[in-house]
Amino acid sequence: DGKKRTVIDGPFAETKELVGGYWLWQVRSIDEAVEWLKRAPFDGNTFEIRQIVEMDGM
Repeated sequence: DGKKRTVIDGPFAETKELVGGYWLWQVRSIDEAVEWLKRAPFDGNTFEIRQIVEMDGM
């Protein structure tokens, strides 16, 4: 029915699918990122959440 959200852990294999866009969020935890994603207005789609590390001095 598209109303239930599912969260799974990676790692994920290389995808051959088209990336329709991306968001960058600064959050404190993966749980906070999931809460933001639950607000996305795109029912029935698949999303990946990936951590990006900020490197000092770059």
